Amino acid sequence: MSIFLLKLGEILLTSFNCGIIITTKRKLIILQSHGGNGEEEEMFGEFIKRRRVSQGITLREFCRRLNVDASNWSKVERGLLSPPQDEEKLQEIAQVLEIPLNSDSWKELRDSANIDAGLIPKDILSDQQIVNALPMFFRTIRSDKPTQEELEVLIEILRKDKDIEL
Repeated sequence: MSIFLLKLGEILLTSFNCGIIITTKRKLIILQSHGGNGEEEEMFGEFIKRRRVSQGITLREFCRRLNVDASNWSKVERGLLSPPQDEEKLQEIAQVLEIPLNSDSWKELRDSANIDAGLIPKDILSDQQIVNALPMFFRTIRSDKPTQEELEVLIEILRKDKDIEL
């Protein structure tokens, strides 16, 4: 198992084989990838299907409540089509599955929809400090060396943070 840590000011980026954790003073964000450690992570479609089946809702009934085509939704659950990205549709799905908004399950639903579509969740993109740190973090987990300019920026950030020991 490989673990990469990168601390930039108040941001700590941690990468594991199975995902990325972004920690700030205000929030903890977990981005999961799939299969990096040989174990399969639950994708959006699997998450929805598990919740739907556990509540005894058939595929056709679920699709009727959401006003979506059952054939296409079956493909979403099997990971053949991308999950919906529309916040309103995701909230409708949560309502059908009785998932309270702002609960951990809601966050998992919304984040897995973004990640399975290859997108960075909007709340992460709204934090400019995290967005600025992401390119360096991605290069770090790929073992690419940072540029001289990036190193200088990192050193400057570390110097400003007196709580960090070099």
